[in-house]
Amino acid sequence: MYNLHLPEGWMARPAQPADAERILGLFNARSRMMFGDEPTSRRDVDAWWQSPRFRVDENSLLILDEKRELAAVARVETGEGSKSAFGLTEAVHPKHQRSESLWDQLCAWGLQRLRGLATAASADGRVVARTTAPARDEARRAALTRAGFSIVATQNRMGVDLVVPPVARFPDGVRVRTAKPRRDLDALVDAYRDVWRDQPRHTRRPRAEVVDAYRRMIDEQGVQFDPSLWFVALQGKEVVGYCLCRAETSRDAVQGTVDDLGVRPAWRGRGVGAALVRHAFRELHARGCRRVELDMRSEQLTRDLRFYEAVGMRILRQVIEYEKELRPAAEPAPTRLAV
Repeated sequence: MYNLHLPEGWMARPAQPADAERILGLFNARSRMMFGDEPTSRRDVDAWWQSPRFRVDENSLLILDEKRELAAVARVETGEGSKSAFGLTEAVHPKHQRSESLWDQLCAWGLQRLRGLATAASADGRVVARTTAPARDEARRAALTRAGFSIVATQNRMGVDLVVPPVARFPDGVRVRTAKPRRDLDALVDAYRDVWRDQPRHTRRPRAEVVDAYRRMIDEQGVQFDPSLWFVALQGKEVVGYCLCRAETSRDAVQGTVDDLGVRPAWRGRGVGAALVRHAFRELHARGCRRVELDMRSEQLTRDLRFYEAVGMRILRQVIEYEKELRPAAEPAPTRLAV
């Protein structure tokens, strides 16, 4: 067990269900400091701490100050469907943001727990720890650098105000229709795996795992799931691209979100992606959405930014992805020659 060195009167313990509200308060206090908003809901916190990839009693840490107010929180978890990638999440209350000691101890605790989890990973494969930090969060980014993490990619939250709905123009031979998620699920999964097969650093996921991920996406939205906002671009009967969206009412406004967008490699550069996005914008506008956002992950930031800027979007916030190797891949055994 990592020994924390806390100020006098402070204490550390695992999280408990009753802590959900103050964990929510800490997350939103940090978001107000960084971005001026409060995007996290109680439902998000409940889902976060109830994930099957996470054991709250063993892999969470709360640090309370001398007034028993929440000063920091951390947790570790296994990657989705993965035995070789593990996640680390940490947050420090804004009033303690500049405490290098607090950030460093959260990292040290998390890495120790992750190394323990990694013992159950594949015996030969490379094992990594992954985490993120807002681009403007200098204190957390500095702590990750001190702990030996390296930058691997950038996540961008993109947004557009839908004043006038755009016009979508698909290339000849390509049509768009609303998906029927359960009937089209196999075709969507095939398209998804094709979209991502040539992306750098992407770990190819088993087909069954992708199917489960899509089903969870549907189940988690519950009664709010609207299948009429899932769009597929087709050439004949083949799905060549997809744009999966949702619309939610927040603070008396209806906001649209693009959850997943992809175009198969053979169809890139023909305008399919831009047409899908504009078609989605038009449909979301018809449902009352006057703002649409999406998350873009990129290692080729300039190219992808040009695409989204061309359809009217701009960066709202940036989050940096980090990775630290916990164990390298084993060297292959030498081949013995029969003589």
